[in-house]
Amino acid sequence: EHATTTRAMSGAPVVVVDGTAVDGTHPASPSDWLKTLPQLGAYTTGRTRGGGAKVAQWSLHVARLRSSLATLTATTFESDGEVAALIEPSVRRVLAVCVERNVAGPPDEGADRGEL
Repeated sequence: EHATTTRAMSGAPVVVVDGTAVDGTHPASPSDWLKTLPQLGAYTTGRTRGGGAKVAQWSLHVARLRSSLATLTATTFESDGEVAALIEPSVRRVLAVCVERNVAGPPDEGADRGEL
């Protein structure tokens, strides 16, 4: 199970499990919420940019997930790009939800920061 959370401008988090935004009441912080899940699978928490349209430090999240998945599943991925290809479709779906819900995030400024 892969879980992420981000805080919306309204103060309500957007929690994502297995690539789907989950509605409902959630604890105040990602770490508190993750404690309610079974201790299975890889996860990351992320921060959006560009009004919720991009994931900040995308390449770092992908590398962390690749390492976690390799440890948990004993699977060797050829590259971070292989992992990114697996998770990018669900991340893009969730980013659309973040934009729809007006998730807070700094505007896009400066050069590419390894964002999705």
